[in-house]
Amino acid sequence: MKHKKVYLSVSLLIGLFSLSFCSSAIAWYNAPVGTAGNNRTCARYAVDRGEDPVDVYRRHYHMVNDPYNHFYSTHDYIAHFAIEYLRRYDFTGKYLWLTDLNRDYFYIYLLATEYPDYPKWSVPKIILDCGKSTQIKSDFNVGESHKLRPSMGLAERRSLEIYDALHKRDENNNPEPWFETAAFYLGAVTHYIAEMAHPHHASNIGTSQYHAWLESEVSKITTLEDFHNNGLYSSTFFTINLEKVLGWSPIFDGIKAYEPREAVDKMAKVTALNKEAYFGNQNNGTQNAQYFYDFFYKDCGSGRGSSIFDFTEEVGRDGSKLSESLSYLAGNFKQFFDRLEVLLNYAVYFTAGVIKYILRNFNGQVTPCQDTDDDNNPQRSNNERNPPLDSLDVLVRYMGIIAAFLAVGLVGRKVIGGGLR
Repeated sequence: MKHKKVYLSVSLLIGLFSLSFCSSAIAWYNAPVGTAGNNRTCARYAVDRGEDPVDVYRRHYHMVNDPYNHFYSTHDYIAHFAIEYLRRYDFTGKYLWLTDLNRDYFYIYLLATEYPDYPKWSVPKIILDCGKSTQIKSDFNVGESHKLRPSMGLAERRSLEIYDALHKRDENNNPEPWFETAAFYLGAVTHYIAEMAHPHHASNIGTSQYHAWLESEVSKITTLEDFHNNGLYSSTFFTINLEKVLGWSPIFDGIKAYEPREAVDKMAKVTALNKEAYFGNQNNGTQNAQYFYDFFYKDCGSGRGSSIFDFTEEVGRDGSKLSESLSYLAGNFKQFFDRLEVLLNYAVYFTAGVIKYILRNFNGQVTPCQDTDDDNNPQRSNNERNPPLDSLDVLVRYMGIIAAFLAVGLVGRKVIGGGLR
């Protein structure tokens, strides 16, 4: 009986310790696998205590040969292209505030795309709008599911936060919008749409091995460098070009406004069921969620012999890097990569559509926040924006570790104490 208690306590210890460092399962990454911006098993943001996450993101975004790869990958990549398309084809300048690299809104928006993947105790504190907006730290759930139905609800919930931020009023009932908070939740909304471009999340068909392999491979070729190199004559693996890849026309189709729930649902149906009738595209053969799963587990296109492969090193975009004995499979691999490219382009399109819907009544005019304690100091310095270290945060962040040590103490006391009787 005594040994059973010890084993139970040790199991509890391991579980609590693991929870302190790991998040729930994620779909797309926010940095390539193996970099400090993205741990394989834990969606943790590499921000030193006392640093402002927005400043950290801005700094790494502008670094050349950054070892952290800017904390930027598939979620950022999709969200980034979405606002670029909106900016490019809107002549009113309505979206310029989100794409301006000289203002914090851009970095806040991209930074927020990863927040839904954090467990609550490891969310980096972020204080926005001159300290008025502080609720963000606790606004993400531990282990929230990003499958289809939960993602629909979460996307809608985050969009309501945007409306609330844009319609804030001060103590005298005068308009006082929280533009930084709006940019943050706008970035968070994009997360749930992008999740549905992953076949496993859109359909639940597959295994954890297949899921992790696909997201890790895509993360390597959806970096900031790939964003900047995107184009017909570049070395980019995937091309984000709605006109070329989807047959979309900025003149005849434009970017349609979609409610968040609707966009998540439509993206999932394109991915899981090949249900697409947009821009002249109809059902695209058998390239649905089952196709991706079978491709992975049935020798990668009927004959490769191993389901694990590196997109760029072993295969190449057109299958040109396959060994001579497997060169006959080049067409199968190209079809696989082409379909992934289509899904990424649809994710950009639906994300842009949701942003257009949410900001439909917003004129795009933003002003720096005003500190109510000093109207002559409209924007706090970055140092003043740094979140304070408080005892509650320490307790929440390290609750698992504290509980683990308490468990060890209790077990040791019970065992040693029992042995001395």
